[in-house]
Amino acid sequence: MQLSWDQMATKSTLISRKNYYTQVQEETAIYGMDNVGVKELVALIVGSKADFDFCQKLADMPITRLFSLGTRELQNLGATPGTAVKLEAAFRLAKKVQKASTHTDTIDSPAAAARALSFIANEEQEHFVVLLLDTKNQVIKSEIVTKGTLNSSLAHPREVFKVAIRENAKSIIIGHNHPSGDTTPSQNDVAATTMLYEAGKTVGIELLDSMIVSSQGYVSLKEKGLCF
Repeated sequence: MQLSWDQMATKSTLISRKNYYTQVQEETAIYGMDNVGVKELVALIVGSKADFDFCQKLADMPITRLFSLGTRELQNLGATPGTAVKLEAAFRLAKKVQKASTHTDTIDSPAAAARALSFIANEEQEHFVVLLLDTKNQVIKSEIVTKGTLNSSLAHPREVFKVAIRENAKSIIIGHNHPSGDTTPSQNDVAATTMLYEAGKTVGIELLDSMIVSSQGYVSLKEKGLCF
């Protein structure tokens, strides 16, 4: 039986996708790991059972969205339980590396502060983070203080400045994410920032800015003329 052109093309595609991992290995050997895309990197993590369509689904997502994918969601997308665990571990490791890389950042603008807080931008729950800075405005450490809707009880000065004093920070920047994507400051955001700004003057550790980040962008309360 002779195959039509469409049937041959379909068969060729199936063979191609079946051997996708092998193709990626060959491409990586030629072009190097730095010159392949997210889809190919996912295939290398998955291994010989890598599926073209599954890898494409992950590649189509915003890169920071991968950080928050759990095993259940990965399985819903088509991963086997073992593959889902392997991928989640890889994504969590990448997230930790990104977070660690903020430690040498110099915060000289709201945009730089937003970059240092980018690891919480896509979280599905609000995370309240303190960036601890040295005398050159370099990040000593970023620490998640609380998780949950920001208010004066969650962002208590005692918890915030205890961390700053422990790390010998000269100043701090606070930040939290809005899972909705809307970075408009709420009344709670303004109230908590004002309280921490005043507390910083009392203990001698200046609050330089208060940031709101999300998948859609960021807002600096200082840049908006709020609380400072």
